[in-house]
Amino acid sequence: MEYKAETKKCQNCKNDFTIEPDDFSFYEKMDVNSLDLCFQCGMSQLTSLRNERIVYWDKCYKCGEKTMSLYGDDSHKIIYCHDCWWGDNWDGLDYGLDYDESKPLIEQIKNLQNKVPREALIVLNSTNCNYGNNIRDSKDCYFSFLIANSEHLLYSMWIVGAKDCMDNHKVVDSELVIHSVDVANCYKSAYLHDSSDCSFCYFSYDLKGCNNCLFCSNLRNKSYYIRNKKVNKEEYKKEFEKVFDGSFTTFKKAITEYKNVQEMAIHRFAFFLKTENSIGNYLQNCNNSYRCFDGVNCQDVRNVASILYSKDTHYSYAI
Repeated sequence: MEYKAETKKCQNCKNDFTIEPDDFSFYEKMDVNSLDLCFQCGMSQLTSLRNERIVYWDKCYKCGEKTMSLYGDDSHKIIYCHDCWWGDNWDGLDYGLDYDESKPLIEQIKNLQNKVPREALIVLNSTNCNYGNNIRDSKDCYFSFLIANSEHLLYSMWIVGAKDCMDNHKVVDSELVIHSVDVANCYKSAYLHDSSDCSFCYFSYDLKGCNNCLFCSNLRNKSYYIRNKKVNKEEYKKEFEKVFDGSFTTFKKAITEYKNVQEMAIHRFAFFLKTENSIGNYLQNCNNSYRCFDGVNCQDVRNVASILYSKDTHYSYAI
């Protein structure tokens, strides 16, 4: 069947939005009705159900011990601490409910959600990671969230395979990295953005395969560069010691210059790697992905974010 684009009015913001022909094909494949929300309102509603980095002091409903939790006192949820949740003295099958055709489905789902115990924090196979959430196979992570296969982290989010790092967002396979965003396979660097395979690089943007670079941008496989100009080791050491003299005033000047470096740099329209016929950003090995953000190995997905190894998926987040 050949579909045509259709314009509808969002039931939330009341603005017009367009449902594309490919959307209708997906709805037919899944045997569901089309949504009445625009993309922005749909994703906002979806992410509002997920708490990633706000924690509260709570009390375990089962043992009564004080524990940190995703849910505040006014959530009215049944919370189990880590030990009680993984213990053998309760059975999830005891909380099942019979479906009542005379009542709305959404009402019954809400009743089920309020009845079933919830894990206070999602921490799997990890040690000394009591003050964080969505952590797995990690060790010694304090106030960090969305962490996997990492150790010795502070104040970070969306980290995989990192060690001895602090104050980062989206860092992969790196060590001794601080205050950086979208960094992969980097070592002993600080204030990096959208960079990979770098070491001893500071206050820089979009570096690939570089080392000993300071206030640089858009460089590839370079060593000993300051402000995108080649220098010798002695000149680099002198400028490095000048920038890192321990003065807060000097540090603030460095931050200001770092912001200017990012503003003056050449920015790609999007970060795609081995990706075809897609719209979004930060996509790797994706195909036919529409409005997809932070996706890896995805095919035929639409209106999604933070998604891995998925196919025929629509309006989803963090799966």
